[in-house]
Amino acid sequence: MGAEQPAGKTQPMFSSCSIVIFVAAIVIVASILWPRHPDREKARQVSCISNEKQLALGLLAYAKDYDDRLPIGADWAAATMPFGRLDSSVYRCPDDENPKRVAGLAGLSYAMPERLGFEKLKDCAHPKDAVLVFDSDVVPLGFPGSAAFRHAEGANFAFTDGHAKWLRPERVDQLMGGK
Repeated sequence: MGAEQPAGKTQPMFSSCSIVIFVAAIVIVASILWPRHPDREKARQVSCISNEKQLALGLLAYAKDYDDRLPIGADWAAATMPFGRLDSSVYRCPDDENPKRVAGLAGLSYAMPERLGFEKLKDCAHPKDAVLVFDSDVVPLGFPGSAAFRHAEGANFAFTDGHAKWLRPERVDQLMGGK
């Protein structure tokens, strides 16, 4: 039959080697499934850029229907809703902890530079450098405050040619000043 065990001694159910392998497997699975903070921040930054790109495309569609003109001032956000088929979540940056209520929108994290209101897009000398929508600390009337550097010490910007990107603070002053 088999070798008999001495009375009072029991054989362990798992060897120490199998326990180490099991723990290592758990650690590997946990490291894959457990989200890391920098990855979550990057995901929120990318979501914000996507929001701004959608808003920019909505503004460009609006301009196409209104003789190449952009909406005036605080109405820009409400004016883009039907053009981009946008829902209210697009107007809020995932990293904005205190979005402002503007023009019937529950939370607004972005702004359009005031100087663009009712301006013709074709009058914009450098579309790739002209800011259309940006991360902003919006004031209650819907006009932009300053750029809000919510993402890795930078902010997201969408431009009149339709592209969007993240910028460092030193680049913002150059872009926000001119057409």
